[in-house]
Amino acid sequence: GRPRLVTAEAREGVLDFLLDHGKLAYIDEVKFYLEDEWDIMVSPQTAHRLIRSLEMTKKAVSLTCPTSRPRELNLLMFWLTD
Repeated sequence: GRPRLVTAEAREGVLDFLLDHGKLAYIDEVKFYLEDEWDIMVSPQTAHRLIRSLEMTKKAVSLTCPTSRPRELNLLMFWLTD
């Protein structure tokens, strides 16, 4: 089958990244972390699946950074993820 895009080392890095942030990080922050630290380009959906596979809950991780969406969508995202 197709090889995994995110290596085991990168998964460990993401886990450390999330633990360093008190498990409070946005999916796009995880996406940017993978791009900056590991040169791995992933979609927000892939970052979300990675976080879910690390057994982090939706309550601990939000979908987007508050500054990247209008206020109304931030409120919607808050209620969907809280």
